[in-house]
Amino acid sequence: MTQPTKIRANICTIVCDASHCQHTKAGGWAAWVVANGNRFKHSGSFKELCATPHIAEIQAALNGLFIATRNVDARRYHFVMDCRGAMNALKHQAEWKAKVVEMAGDAEITFAHVKAHTNGTKARDYVNNWCDKQARRAMHRKKGEIREGTSTR
Repeated sequence: MTQPTKIRANICTIVCDASHCQHTKAGGWAAWVVANGNRFKHSGSFKELCATPHIAEIQAALNGLFIATRNVDARRYHFVMDCRGAMNALKHQAEWKAKVVEMAGDAEITFAHVKAHTNGTKARDYVNNWCDKQARRAMHRKKGEIREGTSTR
């Protein structure tokens, strides 16, 4: 089976968010990827438990970048996130920065912060709220699996 052709773009925007349960360590994520008017929306629960919300946010960003790089060949991948700590880790902490470079290759990586949980009217507010809701739903599903003993943790 042949691979679908990737979209070529100057900029690919990745809006992502995570949700984390401090008691069960269950986590969910969502990403909305846009390039040249094409959208890729995905969400799910993390296979592994997340020690902290910070790690969940970083993993959500990496999942978003995975989706982006599988569908878009971009000169720049632009993250829009509501967690400054995760943004800083992806930019400056060697372990996370190396994963980003491994996935994105030579592409430029940029970041923008969006305020979480707003009723704003801008498109990025709408998309961030969508990601938040989808991540929360996925986290709750994972939490239920953990409580029922059906999670693969």
